[in-house]
Amino acid sequence: MENDKYIGRLLGGRYELIDVVGVGGMAVVYRARDTILGRYVAIKILKEEFAKDPDIRKRFAIESRAVAKLSHHNIVSVYDVGNEDGTDYIVMELIEGVTLKEYLQQKGRLSWQESIFFAEQISSALVHAHSRGIIHQDIKPQNVIILRDGTAKLTDFGIASFATTQETRVVQEAIGSVHYISPEQAKGSKIDYVVSSGPEVKHQRYVASINQVYDLSSLIGPGAGSSSVTIQIRLHQGTADNPHYKILTQSTTIKGDVLLPVNFTSIESMDGTDQGTLEIVDVNSGAVIKTYQLTFFPMD
Repeated sequence: MENDKYIGRLLGGRYELIDVVGVGGMAVVYRARDTILGRYVAIKILKEEFAKDPDIRKRFAIESRAVAKLSHHNIVSVYDVGNEDGTDYIVMELIEGVTLKEYLQQKGRLSWQESIFFAEQISSALVHAHSRGIIHQDIKPQNVIILRDGTAKLTDFGIASFATTQETRVVQEAIGSVHYISPEQAKGSKIDYVVSSGPEVKHQRYVASINQVYDLSSLIGPGAGSSSVTIQIRLHQGTADNPHYKILTQSTTIKGDVLLPVNFTSIESMDGTDQGTLEIVDVNSGAVIKTYQLTFFPMD
């Protein structure tokens, strides 16, 4: 962004703003370097036309308070907040990725496996937020960032609300983006939801690891009649009548190299049992091409 007055500025005596990485409706996000800790961060600054609006500044403060209470792999972390010469800013984890909206525009319709892969991560983030008494209120593809490794990160808690005790709230106003709020809320009907501010329930965790190399030469190469294969790796537990699946990798197209590393240092059991099966699946045919039996061990 040319002639941006913040680029090159040292904010808060420690954050050197480098360039613009994103522009939203009310704020600009900059890449910056923390000169004290020597790491790169993202800094969100309100646009000048909104910086003097008390309601928008309140929303900005809500976002920083909300995310600062959270610590979860699928939620963008807040490191610091501040105000300098009337400039409100939030210092956040710098992530490299695209929004889920952009991801959908690039890839088109997702497979059911990939849909579950992202839904599990977003749901996990929301469970954590709700356990801390925070309701996001604006879940939509634009507010989910997909990293290169497939990790989904929930962002933008600007209209989040807080619940200080376990309670059932009744909401009569439509809050959030109109295309994504519930039908009853869009119609102005009363809705209720329960928020628990108590600690998250701790369950015994069972984990397994695997370090193998699978030879794909029967599927790709001169003698296989195909130059590539699209695979996905998943965990299979449950019963024949009620199978459970957890996607461990996104769909990946493999060409050339027939040796596939199957290396996971920590796979968590979905149902608390000590047995499961790791499956390599041919995405195009749906066939399971290789299985590995896993034994899970309890973790403190």
